[in-house]
Amino acid sequence: RSQAFHQEGQRALRELQAERRALEQLEDGVRESAGRQQEVANVRERGAKVGQAVREGLEAMAKRSESAAKARDKFRALEEKRVEDIRQEEQALAQQSAAAAKRLAEVDGFLGLFKARLGLELTRVAPQTVRFAYTLIDEADLDAEFSFVLSVGADYQVPACEPQLPPRRLEALLGRLNHAGPSEAAALPAFVCCMRQSFQELAAHS
Repeated sequence: RSQAFHQEGQRALRELQAERRALEQLEDGVRESAGRQQEVANVRERGAKVGQAVREGLEAMAKRSESAAKARDKFRALEEKRVEDIRQEEQALAQQSAAAAKRLAEVDGFLGLFKARLGLELTRVAPQTVRFAYTLIDEADLDAEFSFVLSVGADYQVPACEPQLPPRRLEALLGRLNHAGPSEAAALPAFVCCMRQSFQELAAHS
């Protein structure tokens, strides 16, 4: 009987040891599971940080792209305005050149028109500049020369006049000529005749 109790005790001890090992294995499993959970948590945390960094990078890239697009649009608008300004300047220059060419053509048309009748001699002294010289004005000296230089540009100008006419008289004649514009073909002949008449009046009173 004592042996039976001893055997029963040995069996109980083995069961207890088996339960202890099972408990230890269970504890190890719990610790391993907890470690894995911590590892998963760490991975998730790192993933969240990486995701935040990626989002911030994408937002920064989007802002840079938006800024670049605005700068490009601004540059394009400035370039278009510059091109338009250049086009307008070229158009204005072309119009001025056309007007000057038309005025010069009118001058050329009168190169020989009044020579015989008015004792008028015309000489081109520079590009778009013509010298008008009259004779047959002063009855006391029909060979005496009266002259003026007419510059043909956007407006007519008289840079030289010999003998000098009264300034107001010359300004009035030039104002009438420039006001007439290139479309009035008779404006230039009228100016030439008025200048001759002014020289006649000056010679009569000298």
